[in-house]
Amino acid sequence: MKRQSLADFVINEAGRGRPRKETPADANPDATVGKDAEKNGSGGKWAIDEPTDDDVVEPLKKEELNKNMKRLLMKFKAEEPFFILGEAGWGKTSIIKSMAKRFKRSVITVYLDKCEATDLGGIPVPRQNDKGSVYQDTAMPGWASYMQEHPEKQFLLFFDEMNQAAPDVMNALMPIVLETTVCGVKFDNFMVGAAGNFEHENDAVSELSGPLKSRFKPIIVWETGGDAEWGQAFKYMHKAWDEKLGPEIIDIIYENRNLFVNPREIEHKVLRHLYAMKNDSEKDLFDVEDYFDRLESL
Repeated sequence: MKRQSLADFVINEAGRGRPRKETPADANPDATVGKDAEKNGSGGKWAIDEPTDDDVVEPLKKEELNKNMKRLLMKFKAEEPFFILGEAGWGKTSIIKSMAKRFKRSVITVYLDKCEATDLGGIPVPRQNDKGSVYQDTAMPGWASYMQEHPEKQFLLFFDEMNQAAPDVMNALMPIVLETTVCGVKFDNFMVGAAGNFEHENDAVSELSGPLKSRFKPIIVWETGGDAEWGQAFKYMHKAWDEKLGPEIIDIIYENRNLFVNPREIEHKVLRHLYAMKNDSEKDLFDVEDYFDRLESL
């Protein structure tokens, strides 16, 4: 790594003088992250990300679009269901959410590795009609109720870890993906997206059923490791971290990207660590070499 530049960052807090703007998440955690496990009673099975006025949609430039982005953009423009198969840590979810915001879509993420069939198809409940007769109805899952309660919005219904879903969960997906129907109710305000990892990364993955695979064709195999893919990941990192750390440190790490396995490792193990260091009131307990030892040991 470029020791002097990184040392300057650690000692002098590069980026100081760049006041960090308050984001909607600072002022109101529900504004961008929306509902999580504690707030929506979902048990961590789904979440909502809403576009905000602060989401700046930059014009797309052809020279900046790699093959991954072009394939995904075509799917959004055609409003076709998409399934992305790719290695973990290469920004699939972040890029998907960013693309959805470009099309003014709120993103409902359903984590299929945590779901049961009733989390998709609803739970049978007894009802009583005006004449007192009892019949069986189906209680719609919370994520679907949210879409039903907001018909004025357009959604991306994003199924994460799709190829880790249990067989009965996979079956419950069929009417949602094939017909945009949930609990017998036809929706016209969402498109479906999904992502999963390769079998060599996770023994729990399984093949998609034939009808599902057919509906998602052409499946997007997410390319990784090349300069275009690293560049796309760092473009997101600059957008997300410039206010917190300053662009200088992101550029230094980009120049040394070959030291890391994937962009997620950089974000989770390096950028978050640097941010914590920068705001640590006791950082003077450490020497610059201590910080380098920590970073280089990664």
